[in-house]
Amino acid sequence: MQFGRAAGEAADAVSGFEEDKQVQRGKGGPVLPHNDRLLERLSFFNVSSAHRPMHLAVTVSLTVMEMANLDWHAERSDLSAIALLDRAPESEGIDLRQVRRYRHGRVREQMARHGVDAVLLSDPINIRYATGTRNMQIFSQRNAPSRYLVMTQSKSILFEFTGCLHLAEGYETVDEVRPSKTASFVAAGPDIADRERRWAAEMNDLIVELAGKGATLGLERLNAGTAIALSELGLRIVDAQRPVELARAIKSSEEMKCINASLRATEVGVGKLRDAATMRTGPGTFPRNSMPTATICPRMVAA
Repeated sequence: MQFGRAAGEAADAVSGFEEDKQVQRGKGGPVLPHNDRLLERLSFFNVSSAHRPMHLAVTVSLTVMEMANLDWHAERSDLSAIALLDRAPESEGIDLRQVRRYRHGRVREQMARHGVDAVLLSDPINIRYATGTRNMQIFSQRNAPSRYLVMTQSKSILFEFTGCLHLAEGYETVDEVRPSKTASFVAAGPDIADRERRWAAEMNDLIVELAGKGATLGLERLNAGTAIALSELGLRIVDAQRPVELARAIKSSEEMKCINASLRATEVGVGKLRDAATMRTGPGTFPRNSMPTATICPRMVAA
């Protein structure tokens, strides 16, 4: 009920602006005013400050699927250059290679600062930040490790899901791509403990080769069994989330361009929501069977 009410009030807030003052049509489509005007409108509907973030999240989430107009039929071996159908990063003056190189360097900088010899990342958001590569984000987050990244100061090896190795081609942030060996319960079933030990032994051999025996290894979203097995093999296990999060805390000028472009895309999405909301039959209501639905997913964009 609270979500439905939030959606209705958010739609009213967006659609309540005067047409000639809120929509600027051009190459990028409809563009809404700044969020402060939207907040003013939410105030008109007696939405408290504590609940405004939820209303804004609902407003954006209702159109997130419309915003992501990716060309899924594009050449899949060149994903490093894939673009939105309506606007390519290059048209925004964004150098994606520079973005990836900067982020890659930031991770290594924070690893050195925190005394981490190597990181083994399985969170797909962290892998995307460190390399720019992506594949099966939700599946990978649920079934770790199914694709993972081993990164030291001199080497970056991506273990990609079977049959998907070509997705990492063309990325200057990846030195080598190898097939992954999934050590999740979904893949191993009752034999999970044995699978985790064999997986850990293979990772230990690689990390010893790259960083030396007894190296400090940063982990984040991995099964407890794999972390325990790696520790028993002589590696010093620490949390990798801290250096990765601190790495992304400072944005480059190119990253700021990405943020601005994403805000413009959000404005387009909110504009589409406002247009759809004009169909409502009354304040805060929608015609029967036409209520927008939404799924709010955390960390949808690697910031």
